[in-house]
Amino acid sequence: MYKDIEILILMQLSYLDIDFIEGSDIGTTLFRSSINNQGKIQPIIDYINRLEDNASLFDLTIKKYLNENPPHGNGFVGYVLENKKNKDIIFLFRGSENIGQLDHSQIDMVDNVVSAVTGDSNQIESAKQFFLENMGQTNYLLGHSKGGNLAAEVFISYDNQIKKVITINGQPVNRTNITSYQKALLNSNQHECIVASGDIVSWLGVKSWQQKKRFVKVDTEGASMFSPHDLLNIVIDQDGDFVDEKWPYIANIIDLILNEVSFDRFQLEL
Repeated sequence: MYKDIEILILMQLSYLDIDFIEGSDIGTTLFRSSINNQGKIQPIIDYINRLEDNASLFDLTIKKYLNENPPHGNGFVGYVLENKKNKDIIFLFRGSENIGQLDHSQIDMVDNVVSAVTGDSNQIESAKQFFLENMGQTNYLLGHSKGGNLAAEVFISYDNQIKKVITINGQPVNRTNITSYQKALLNSNQHECIVASGDIVSWLGVKSWQQKKRFVKVDTEGASMFSPHDLLNIVIDQDGDFVDEKWPYIANIIDLILNEVSFDRFQLEL
């Protein structure tokens, strides 16, 4: 599909409030949207400048953008990108808003709790509808944090229409409302579950059924306990690949140990 650095760029793009014109390439969109995204665009440009001229990212155009943030929406934000060469479709799902945008982050936090407890939420339903209205012949799903949860929920609902889903530090799917088949999907090669070493969000909920994960290194020296969740702290090598972490941070070690226990046997929910 795409190199790790390109996946990281796309997930960062999902947090921009863009000036949308259908068919615009990513560079044009970044330029047009710079006023509304102070501080968010420069890191993306820095990553783009590391790409080779023939990078697949440059074949992408933005086909659809839906922003349902307050005051009138439920907080869902999604993007549809199309590869102009092979017509593949990439869906980007935004994670929770920055705490500085209080009205946005509050509605996201409520949705996070509802989805964690019940396995469904307004944003999950919006994500599913967004997918059904915009899917193509070959579809990919990407999401970070809350966006990872949305991508995973869409995936287990419409797996036959999806080639691959990639999540980074995704909020766990509620396992009480999914089938054995759906659990298997989340452990299949269709789902690349990437976890930054030390990330807390992806550890919450104890996914005893989701054991297949790829742990990657982060650069968080002197930072807070929430720093591993930030996309900008993931280490990328000179070839544009994430650096795999063989010995994850203690939170992830606990996760791995707990995932070896069959909690279903004890009917225990964590």
